[in-house]
Amino acid sequence: MRKLLKLRIVCYLVILAVFSLLVFIQQQIVIKERSKEIVSAFSQWQNEGRPVTVKQMQRQDVKEFRRLTLSNINGLNAVSFVSAEKRDKLAVGQELFFSDKTERKAGIITAVFDKLDRDTGLFPLKIKLEMPLEGKDNLVYVHINTFKDVFSLPLEILDIHGGSFYIWKVDQGRAVEHKIELVCRNGYGAIIKSGIAKGDMVIFSGQSQLRLKDKVKIIKEILQ
Repeated sequence: MRKLLKLRIVCYLVILAVFSLLVFIQQQIVIKERSKEIVSAFSQWQNEGRPVTVKQMQRQDVKEFRRLTLSNINGLNAVSFVSAEKRDKLAVGQELFFSDKTERKAGIITAVFDKLDRDTGLFPLKIKLEMPLEGKDNLVYVHINTFKDVFSLPLEILDIHGGSFYIWKVDQGRAVEHKIELVCRNGYGAIIKSGIAKGDMVIFSGQSQLRLKDKVKIIKEILQ
C-alpha cells in the first residue's frame, strides 16, 4: 500500500511539474509574440511615420452661440435668466434652436428685461416656444455673432506652453509645432488670429506622441 501511495504521489508531482512547465512555456511564447508586435509597430512608425489625422485648413464663417437654460416653462411660454454680459448680446426677435447646428428652431425671444430678478440676481428673458418641451431637455441655443472668413480649431488640439498656444502641422511629411495667436476661445472652439495659413495640414489626432520633425503618416483627412 505504501509503495502504491508513493507511486501515486510521484505521478501527481510529475503531472503538476509538466503542467507548470507547459504554462511557463506558453507565457514565454505570449511575451515573445507581444514583443514582436511592439518592435514591429515601432519599426513601422520609423519606416512609414507615426499615424495622424489631419485637416487642410480653409477659411470659413463661424457662428457663435450661447446656451440658455429655460425655466418657469408653461406650455409655449418660458423664462430664462442670464448675466449682464450675455443679456447685452441678446435682443427681441432672436431665434432659438435645439442645438448649435440651427437645424431645429425651438422658439424666439419676446422680451429682454433691464432689471435684475431678485431671486436669481440675473436678468430675465421671455421666450415663446415653437412646441411644448415635454420629454426634452430645457436647453436652447441662440446665435449671437458670426466670425467672417476665419480659421477655427477645436480647443482639445491646442497645446499651451508658457501661456502661449501651439498646434502641430505636417510639413513635408514631418511633424512641426507652430505658435498661434487667438482672437478668442469658448466652448465651441478657438478663432485663430495668426499662425495658420490656407492649405496648412493641421494635425487633429495622434499629436500626443509626436516629437519635432517626426516622420508622420496621414491615415485620415477630415473634410469638414
